[in-house]
Amino acid sequence: MSMAPETLASRLSQMFWKVWEKTYVLIFFAFVGLNILAAYRYGWIAVVRYWGCGFALVGLSVLAWTWRGVRRAEASRGWLPVEARILSSRIEEKRESSSGVQYGGQITYYYPQVLYEYDVQGLTYQSTRILFVNVNYSHADAEATVARYPAGGKANAFVDPENPRIAVLEPGLEGKKGKYAIAGIVGAVFTAIGAGMWYLTPAVARWMS
Repeated sequence: MSMAPETLASRLSQMFWKVWEKTYVLIFFAFVGLNILAAYRYGWIAVVRYWGCGFALVGLSVLAWTWRGVRRAEASRGWLPVEARILSSRIEEKRESSSGVQYGGQITYYYPQVLYEYDVQGLTYQSTRILFVNVNYSHADAEATVARYPAGGKANAFVDPENPRIAVLEPGLEGKKGKYAIAGIVGAVFTAIGAGMWYLTPAVARWMS
């Protein structure tokens, strides 16, 4: 039996926020100190432009990742349909707090967790993937999703013909394109900020001198 592991992105996100909550003050002062030293040695224009490159690279990476997710999600419409058995179905809530949250509040994320198994060529696989990509659900959407896949029930799973370990319960991005587009918007904003920092910083420096 092949088990689908927890997504790498989810694990990295959890690890990041746990480390961040305990070390963000130290990280902030180290960040400021390193930038002051770099500006003293290379000049603040060079530092700002290098940060612009970093922003642009992050933005382009996010755009590429978003485009790949959309492409694979749309490709899942043509994947092989097989019968899946629903083993468990529940809503997972994740509350995250950070100094970046306004007024020190919390953000609650809702994720429908549906564990199902299916057979392909005599082998049994398990997966928790509903869509090919991960999106945030409202509480109502998460409840509706879990209700569609009750434990003990059956549903169609759509299996990647090139890799039967990958399957989805809902092919495409029907009704979720708007939520997933947020990642693309973030990538475009980072890219634009990075390009602006690279090209405009020398002009701003001349204007200020």
